[in-house]
Amino acid sequence: MALHQGQDWAKLRSCTRGNGASVLRIVPYAAIHFTAYESYRKGIVQLASQASPTQPVSPLVDLLAGSGAGASAVMITYPLDLVRTRLAFQSESGKDQAAEPAAANRASSHASASTSASSQRPVLERLNPRSPSSTIRGVIAWTVKQEGILGLYRGIGPTLAGILPYAGLKFYVYQSLKQYYWRQQQEADSLGPTTHQKLPVPVMLTFGACSGLVAQTLTYPLDVVRRRMQVQGLKLPPAQQQAALKAQGTTVLKSTWHGLVTIGTQQGVKALFAGLTINYMKVVPSTAIGFTLYDTMKSYLDLPNNL
Repeated sequence: MALHQGQDWAKLRSCTRGNGASVLRIVPYAAIHFTAYESYRKGIVQLASQASPTQPVSPLVDLLAGSGAGASAVMITYPLDLVRTRLAFQSESGKDQAAEPAAANRASSHASASTSASSQRPVLERLNPRSPSSTIRGVIAWTVKQEGILGLYRGIGPTLAGILPYAGLKFYVYQSLKQYYWRQQQEADSLGPTTHQKLPVPVMLTFGACSGLVAQTLTYPLDVVRRRMQVQGLKLPPAQQQAALKAQGTTVLKSTWHGLVTIGTQQGVKALFAGLTINYMKVVPSTAIGFTLYDTMKSYLDLPNNL
């Protein structure tokens, strides 16, 4: 009984591996994202001489401001995103390694089976036995030691390529839906525009969910490439990476475009959207709640909301 409870607890802990890094990252990320968005938006509006006390700003402004804000937030918080991904990958590798002893025992009477099991041992264990610690500090220290400071930014190219359209589209879709809603309301009720309009909470949640759904769907392949490039550095020391992955039949992804073409060619286009449905369960409600709280706080603080 105690053994089963211990196994269940281990499984539960593996499911939350990397969550600490995720929490540490999301707080400054959200703060920087929305703050930078407001600053960039204000600058673009002033530059375009489009400022007006009542008239809404074109959603294209929000597209540009959102993209720039997303890039700024990523540049500052990216090392924690890398740590989160590598901790999750390390957990999955641990599951594979833990399953090997049982398989080896079942095949101990057959030399050929034993040889096969050895050849299929995960690369992380065979070629890089000094795996990183299972803590945030340990992963950072191991990454810097093995790959240098720049190793903390491995995969940032695909991340920026993905966050620029993703963050921009989120704000673009959300603000476009808000403006459409208010136009319909004004036509129906003959209301004049105001700088402090606040949407009903169900409407904000719906528009936020739609913006997250659209943005995530259109940019998800870039997220797949990003995660694969992030974990490439974990599998092997840099000097051995190319040769060993080639021996495995795995291509080292060198850039965003190379990753998209390689994955699409070797595994099919569907591989670029693997896990998208599960990701909806996280991104859609997260975006909906984020935008709702953002607009609610702006209204509470009596800040202009004429977007």
